[in-house]
This record gives sequence, C-alpha cells and structure tokens, in this order.
Amino acid sequence: MPFSHHYITAPDGVKLHYSEIGHSHPGVPVLCLPGLSRPAADFDKVAQWLTSGKIGPPRRVVQIDYRGRGLSGWDTKPENYSVPVEHADMLQVLKVAGIDRAIFLGTSRGGLQTMFTAAQKPGLIAAAIMNDIGPVIESEGLQRIKNYVGKFPPVKTWQEIIDILKIGMAEHFPAVTDAEFETYAHISFVEKDGVISMRYDPALTAALAAFDLSQPIPPAWSLFALLNGLPLLILRGATSDLFTRQTAGEMMLRHEGAEFYEIAGQGHAPLLLDDPTCERIARFVAKLP
Repeated sequence: MPFSHHYITAPDGVKLHYSEIGHSHPGVPVLCLPGLSRPAADFDKVAQWLTSGKIGPPRRVVQIDYRGRGLSGWDTKPENYSVPVEHADMLQVLKVAGIDRAIFLGTSRGGLQTMFTAAQKPGLIAAAIMNDIGPVIESEGLQRIKNYVGKFPPVKTWQEIIDILKIGMAEHFPAVTDAEFETYAHISFVEKDGVISMRYDPALTAALAAFDLSQPIPPAWSLFALLNGLPLLILRGATSDLFTRQTAGEMMLRHEGAEFYEIAGQGHAPLLLDDPTCERIARFVAKLP
C-alpha cells in the first residue's frame, strides 16, 4: 500500500508536510513523531507493518515532518524550532487529518512531545510508545547529539555517506546491517540537482543551544506522571547513552502495566528498521481499540 503525502500551512505561513498510509482503516490511528533532526520517513517500515494486518487489525498511520525537517519548509526564525511551536504544528496536522485521538509513537524528541501533549491536550493520547526517551535525559548523550547536528561533512556520493554513517555509528549500533545503513542514509539525506544534503535545516542547532550541559538536565517526572492510566510501551536501545536502563526501570515502577522492550545492538535512538522491533510495536498496538 503506497503512502500519500499532504502539505498544509501553519498559522505563521510555514509549509508543513505529513504522510499517511491506511487512511480507510478503522480503529485509533497511530501518530508518529520523529527525533530532533529526523524526518517522518523514519517510520515508513513500522507504518507498513501496522497497516499490513500481519499482527492485529490494519491501522491508519500518520507521520509528521516537523518544520525544518524532511519535506516541511524551513523557518526563518530558528527559535521556532521548539517543542511548543512543533506542538502547535502537530495540532494543525491532526485537525486537517480529522484525528481527535491517536496512539502516539515518539522517537526521542517525539517522546518529549508526547509528554508535552499529555500536559496540554491529554485527551488526544490513547496510548504511548516511547522510543529511547524518558523523563531523565543523560547529558552525555545530549552532548553527543549536539556535537553532530548540523555538522555532517561535505559528501559527494551515496557510498561515502553510508561509509561515514557506519564509522560514526559503529560503537552504538553494532547490530545494524549494511542494508539498514543504506536505508538509513537515504532517509537521512536527499539528492537534488546532483547535490546531496541533510534532510533538515542546519539552523536546527538553535534547538540545542539553550542546554547548559555542565549541569544535570532537570528531570520531567511530573510530565511523565500524566501518562498514568494509558497503555505504555517503552523502547530502549541497549547501548543508548541518552536513556539509561535505570530510568526505564523507574518508569516501569511508576507506571503500572507499562511494557518494556530493549533493542540489542542499537543506541540512541533505535532506527525502527529491524523486523523484531517493528513486530514488537505491532503486537502492542494490536491490543488497543
């Protein structure tokens, strides 16, 4: 089943893109929210699993490109690359898509957006899947992200990109296959007029500038508590340096009935390209209305 692509305009004029698959399928849809510099296409494989009917009824899946990422327009004001502005964009997409309740699947920043939504519009969330994110963010992991966002070296060929990704990600992603690295490269970069570039605005570094990593990042347990009573699946990359097993364990203790799945050989954040992880997500979603 092919994806359909839609473009809408945010109130401030920025073009927003979202893709969807399985529009006619019944049941609560799945809303996919990417990581900080990641595009909606990160969820293409898991979306195909969810809409296929392999496990449970087929679902409608909607995937959002935040402003400045993927196929959405770039913002001339980098300070707008913020969770509150992206939340307003998300609400605009949901309104146009006719969705008033969804299963939130959030990778990293998408998980933070899920908790923010629980504070702002709790009725929107039917269940949550948190991919390598929780109320405690480790400074070491965030520093690593800060070191590479917007700073990928100039490249000329796709093979060069794949090789750089393999080298740079080898420590934290030893289980990723050559085919998955190739897929990840084509999700992360785009070729236009013979030039290969990242799928996000380099000014996105502004979203990280406010963090003083010499100090511990304040935890957000009060926001996480707002998810109590909702079905919750916690995903963790086994080699993640941003989301620890200790934090995951504390989340399990504080949220009765939460489920946990650790992805071997992947760090922050798991790519959602391997079949076992997609199957685990599908099994969790299959239990929901």
